[in-house]
Amino acid sequence: MKTAIIYTRVSSDAQVTGTSLESQESDLRDYCDKTGYTVIEHFQDAGESAKTTDRPALIAALDFVRKKKPSAFVVHKLDRLSRNASDGLAIRGALVKHGCELVSISEPSGSDPVGQMIGTVMFAIAEFDNSLRAQRCKRGLVEVVKRGGWCWCPPRGFVLERVDNLPLLKPDGVLSIVIADVMHAMLAGRMTKVEAVASLRSHGVTKQMAYKLFEMPVYGGIIRSSVVSGDVLAAFPGLVTPEEWYQFEARFGKGTKKHTLDNDDFPLATILHCPECGGFLRGGHSTGRTGKKYSYYWCPDGHVSIRAERVNEFLFELLDSSAVLAGVLNISLRHAAQNIVDTMKKQNAVIARLKGRITAADNQIQRLTEGYASGTVQDDAYRAAVARLRLDKGAATAELENTIPPEVQVAKLEAALGELQHISDAYVRLSTPEKKKLLKLLFGSLFLTPDSKRIEPRKDSVFIELSSLSDDKVSNGGGGGNRTPVRDSRSLASTRVFC
Repeated sequence: MKTAIIYTRVSSDAQVTGTSLESQESDLRDYCDKTGYTVIEHFQDAGESAKTTDRPALIAALDFVRKKKPSAFVVHKLDRLSRNASDGLAIRGALVKHGCELVSISEPSGSDPVGQMIGTVMFAIAEFDNSLRAQRCKRGLVEVVKRGGWCWCPPRGFVLERVDNLPLLKPDGVLSIVIADVMHAMLAGRMTKVEAVASLRSHGVTKQMAYKLFEMPVYGGIIRSSVVSGDVLAAFPGLVTPEEWYQFEARFGKGTKKHTLDNDDFPLATILHCPECGGFLRGGHSTGRTGKKYSYYWCPDGHVSIRAERVNEFLFELLDSSAVLAGVLNISLRHAAQNIVDTMKKQNAVIARLKGRITAADNQIQRLTEGYASGTVQDDAYRAAVARLRLDKGAATAELENTIPPEVQVAKLEAALGELQHISDAYVRLSTPEKKKLLKLLFGSLFLTPDSKRIEPRKDSVFIELSSLSDDKVSNGGGGGNRTPVRDSRSLASTRVFC
């Protein structure tokens, strides 16, 4: 008696609730009746992709073949079994090893040379078709976004609707009104960000989501996505106008701190540290009784506060030697050039290692699948090993995606090299961002002494490395605006640094 098992599969939940599975099963049973096969088992994967062999029913079917040795493994089409050519051929080879013939009722198939050749071609076509579908899907996504459509889950305050075959958002009841009122109140200065978050939380929005909401341009009718470059005006209205959103983003978005960091009054922001806690000193202004404005650097924990003019005097003391600037530039140019070479080697090595991990994981999964199908690998061992390999592959893939390509790193270093050559002009003629680049290049970090009498560079800074150049004299700054005696630059290496 010729026995057969039948296998059916659909990939989407919509197909599971439709008639595709029933139709496949009916056609397979009719075929077996007509060709003299007795169906002894039916295996079904509902909502499973054929791009991988990790499907519950397929694994159970292969185990059944290994134990019961049916005459045929019957599918509606070969792409129901696999949409990956290598997986499909491995499964077919395992079936043949157990005396089971792979039969497709919609395509020429069989164990003879012609059937094997046609089956190989059909598996390759299925994989090619799958790749084309993925490409078309991505193109479709880009086209929808360019037309102003929304292809993701609707954010809070919106619901998704389809108009003329284009997915659009529309306001959703009370919450959309609350969000719009909050944004308008913040723009008008009637509500702070903290008060706005509290208001949203009272309407069921979590604190994390409330803050995230202030960074989503879709609320201004703007779509910003990695699939297209630049902002796209949505085909649906936001809760505020695009103009209002850009004002909102400028005042409350992530980039609002840039103007304080590049403030001409505080060139040492993110460079100068507190001598007690080691944290950054912040810059701020205060107004005296006569209305005069004063600039201060101060520690958020209250450890120290000092007038910005005093700090600038100390800084000029460190920079008062042209030999210092020339020596620093020579050292820095040399370091930057070496960094370009070293970074290229390191990045290439990292990328090669990660790609090797991914390839090795794929190869091991392939061998395990073949071994499992042929009965040489046990079920528990197969599942545990494949799960471990997929976890390692996923970690390597994520790390590879986050690895900056060597050419990008080198471009950054070359840009830095150009900046170093550019800042050979006098310090006072540089813009604030350029001053900060120079200071970070020279000192890495600066620390205010506990008595607030001077500032000192880190011991491993480029400035300290000048001690290896010559016996040039370097002024180390002084307290109260008075210059200290000039001393040998090598003595700077022994200066105590507070961090």
